[in-house]
Amino acid sequence: MKITRLVISIFSLMLVSSCREYIDKKTTNHQYFDKSVSDTISTEKLIAVTDEEHLQYGVRVAYVNEKNDTIIPFGKYAYYGTDTLEYYANVLEHPNDTTYRRLIAIDRNQNVLFDAVVFNNGPEPFVEGLTRVIRNGKMGFANKFGQVVIPCVYDFAKSFKNGKAEVTYNATEYLNMDKHKKVESDEWFMIDEKGNRLKNDCDIGYNLVKKNDSIIASLDIKTILEKKFWWNRWDSMNEPDLRKMTSETYRLTNIYLDGTITVIRMQKNKNAIELIIKKQLGTSKYRPDPKDILPFDYSEKKIKANEWNDFIELTNQMNFWTMPFKIDRAGPDNDGSSLLLLEGFIPKSNHYTKRNYHIVTCQTVMDSTTNFKKLYDKIYELSKK
Repeated sequence: MKITRLVISIFSLMLVSSCREYIDKKTTNHQYFDKSVSDTISTEKLIAVTDEEHLQYGVRVAYVNEKNDTIIPFGKYAYYGTDTLEYYANVLEHPNDTTYRRLIAIDRNQNVLFDAVVFNNGPEPFVEGLTRVIRNGKMGFANKFGQVVIPCVYDFAKSFKNGKAEVTYNATEYLNMDKHKKVESDEWFMIDEKGNRLKNDCDIGYNLVKKNDSIIASLDIKTILEKKFWWNRWDSMNEPDLRKMTSETYRLTNIYLDGTITVIRMQKNKNAIELIIKKQLGTSKYRPDPKDILPFDYSEKKIKANEWNDFIELTNQMNFWTMPFKIDRAGPDNDGSSLLLLEGFIPKSNHYTKRNYHIVTCQTVMDSTTNFKKLYDKIYELSKK
């Protein structure tokens, strides 16, 4: 039986790998022009015109000034979304009537500033004042003036969100079965809008990270709750062991001062994203017998894909996977009377910690500025919608 399962697993892995069409990284040596500060002063604007029936993607394009003088003539470029050239224009190189070449950004003097990034079959939009650009196969960011303000040194870069962008020096790109482009890397990190590398919680020190990992590897929720005599009550709520899950799952357990236990579990299944809420009222006994444990209330609902994606993005922004196991005085050695536990499971190991399970304990919700509190608030927000 074990051999059969192994063969099936190997075959499945080979099948998935064979469905990938890897994209070769091309090495180029193009020359680019760097715009100076003086180039950010707007002069006259140029208007895109064509000698074909309609101004649409791929047609021959020229740019003229307000006097209808031709500044950039026909014969070199095709239109690619820039109607008015103030600082730069995205165009397709179009050396003859039958071929297209690079998608580039040019200024009014036809200097090539960078290769443009395609987004949803059009030019990459500006996000938080910056747009992704390419120079000789490497990605960086440019401002509205066409100045490359974060150098093109990354294998791949994601757009900015809340002042941060995820980038990597080592990425693998491929087309999946649906011919959609995918990017993978084990070395993602965050930068700010000036290109400075941001510290992650896992950067606080190798020894501290390893200590955190060793604690989590040796503990589970049962061990923690047994220390506080809550395990038999929590176990009666029939919650799964997250370490044994197969789908991405996050769970918040809230044990109140009066002994009431609330569990909110979000689970991404194949066809739906479920949010399950269980609540069990406390008893007057500190260590209740099984017969004294009250039944729990149960409810469930479906979460929209965009709500789930927002939560996952928040876990990344709040550095959930590298949060220390203990926040304030919480944890299995704490003798306090209340406890919060936030757990997460992902099928594929986290690229920072190399673990697919994480747990954070907290004695109090704390103030609204803490990362834990923001995740706590988001989970409760989703549960009440």
